[in-house]
Amino acid sequence: MPIELFIEKWSTQTGDYLYPWSIWQDGRQVHFGQRMRTPEEAEREGLHYCQHVLGELPERVSRL
Repeated sequence: MPIELFIEKWSTQTGDYLYPWSIWQDGRQVHFGQRMRTPEEAEREGLHYCQHVLGELPERVSRL
């Protein structure tokens, strides 16, 4: 079952951006991570979660 890490880009009322991340497997969301300040932080946190909780790295990382 391939794992995918998605990183979204949300704008705030102050004009800043937040980057929430989520983990998907077989077309179903299995985890929703915190909103991070940079896409790099979001990717790092998502990869850490996959490796340490799910025991494998995602097959694909997508920045939306």
